[in-house]
Amino acid sequence: MENKIVVHIKTFFEGHDPISRSEGRQLCQMFEGHNDILLDFEGVTEIGHSFYHEVFIVWHRYRHSNVTLNYCNAGDKVNFMIGMTLNTEYAGDKSDLHDEILQG
Repeated sequence: MENKIVVHIKTFFEGHDPISRSEGRQLCQMFEGHNDILLDFEGVTEIGHSFYHEVFIVWHRYRHSNVTLNYCNAGDKVNFMIGMTLNTEYAGDKSDLHDEILQG
């Protein structure tokens, strides 16, 4: 059985856009015990390189590659920044997964 979580980034960071590596680590602490994670970037206008590197590369790729990590509702700037770092592995908004995870 999968343990799913949807994290609303704007709410988690109390209305500001995350930029730092420490904010990435703070977010990743929420992922403990979950194996299917969806990050909802609705309302987030930009993210810092250190933040997305910590979440998508350090935490996911190097430490928890067995966990499913997707994102949705990313604006053009956020989507570009994530896609630039990850090439095409995550590039692209996964909005269609949001309802599926909530229903799961």
